[in-house]
Amino acid sequence: MSKRFLKEYVPVYNINADYNNIPLQKPAKIEFKSSIKKNRNKIVIVRQNHKGKETALKTTFDKTKFYAETKELGSFYLKYDTTKPIVEISNPISQIPYSSIQVKITDNLSGIDTYNGYIDNRWVNFYYDAKNDLIEYKFDEYCSKGEHLLKIIVTDKVGNKNCRTKIYLLITFNQ
Repeated sequence: MSKRFLKEYVPVYNINADYNNIPLQKPAKIEFKSSIKKNRNKIVIVRQNHKGKETALKTTFDKTKFYAETKELGSFYLKYDTTKPIVEISNPISQIPYSSIQVKITDNLSGIDTYNGYIDNRWVNFYYDAKNDLIEYKFDEYCSKGEHLLKIIVTDKVGNKNCRTKIYLLITFNQ
């Protein structure tokens, strides 16, 4: 049961695809009956608009069916999401003279579910800017001058996880 299997054997349902820029007043329930057993938790219902853009819908499932709701028309089908989120530490240099660390986090399909940041194995509060796909930690009393280990763990909505670590030297910061 691979991505190819889904593409070839799972039907695509077009619900007024010619008029898919018209929003619905109430959510429509989408339901797919499927006997796929392998990695069911990695499968999402996807909506594709008339321009080809895919959007994963919040999907639930039981032993025989997948469920989602949508307020938009388009083409709907099942798709595996087995790709880890992308984590890019923005400051490429190891010496950081800035007042914060920014990390770009993105996911190709189901979306970001959780993110956690650690400095020297101690959890620190990163703020999420969803519009720009950034998390940011402003240096505080928990991060003094000197060498530190930064660890970022990001999980998407179907459980794919990515972990990045980086050693950096904090030169100075303003509180």
